[in-house]
Amino acid sequence: MSGITVFPVPQHRVRPEGGEFCGSLPPERSALALQVSNVASWEWDIATGKVQSNAAWYALFGLPPGDYTADDFFCRVYHEDVARLQREHEACLEQDVDYATEFRIVLPDGALRWVGGRGRVIERDAGGTPIRMLGVNWDATEHRSQKDRLAALAAEMDQRVTNGYELMATLIRLGSHSALDKDGLAAMLAEQVEVMRAVHALTAEAAEQQPELHAPDIAVADVVLRVVETCAQHGGDAPDALHLDLGAVHMLPAGQASALATLLCELLITARRRPAADRGGIVLTLDKDQEGRTRLLWKERLGAPAEASPATAGSPFRDVLLQHCVALLGGSWRSEQTQEGPRVELLFPG
Repeated sequence: MSGITVFPVPQHRVRPEGGEFCGSLPPERSALALQVSNVASWEWDIATGKVQSNAAWYALFGLPPGDYTADDFFCRVYHEDVARLQREHEACLEQDVDYATEFRIVLPDGALRWVGGRGRVIERDAGGTPIRMLGVNWDATEHRSQKDRLAALAAEMDQRVTNGYELMATLIRLGSHSALDKDGLAAMLAEQVEVMRAVHALTAEAAEQQPELHAPDIAVADVVLRVVETCAQHGGDAPDALHLDLGAVHMLPAGQASALATLLCELLITARRRPAADRGGIVLTLDKDQEGRTRLLWKERLGAPAEASPATAGSPFRDVLLQHCVALLGGSWRSEQTQEGPRVELLFPG
């Protein structure tokens, strides 16, 4: 551990009759090293069960100075870690191996603290029975928090990458069986990739702004705006009128942002493919339903009375893609053709 001087301690030594170990480190020097390093140290008399500790050990475990036993120590250990820690101690005693571990303790106020520990048997009798054990402890809470954060970030990144691959594979599979020609398919895929890149940048920004969170949520409205901006830059002729009514703040796990972005991008691309005479504007509304779910309502107003035709109705490609995206969001959706034009309602947790 950084900042700690570790001195070699002899093993398998039997106390000489009436004497101390030869080559042992002078006690004053050991105490000074531990004090400078602010490391809690202890010595366990295995026969009596008594544990002698320094001031840092008492402070680390939230205990007043006094006489304690090994049982008192285990009473402080968080219940989920007791069995594992006991096994590690038994292996140290019986198999003659050092132990190095991390575990949680419960402080007097009920708070949990992660503690790191190292220990070894330094004295055995002539028959090999352990007599004395030394060890050190330190506060590992910050280290553990960083470790947990990295693990959560790795899991969240894995979800993003997995969702991204699934979405791209779905786009390619569906696109290859759609009515799009080669150039149209390439353009659609290029725009979807650009949207994914833009939304990934958005989630990275959220992580930088909230470093204390393992996997920060992002605002659904921010995803909507980023998709609309990206599609407008990439696609050229955007729908004639796009009205956004984003309402209150709705949050979404960062790992699901790409699914929502792909869905919105496909709706925008579909609207943009309509003949100019059919384009009358789009209203995109974001609110909550009665059950507290996020509701995204997409309504197109066509320039002429709506009829169920290839130019206005949803395509099989669009419907299957939307269904896949909604599944990744853990929500539901429905699409209908109203008198004014296509209407899509999306419901998902948030």
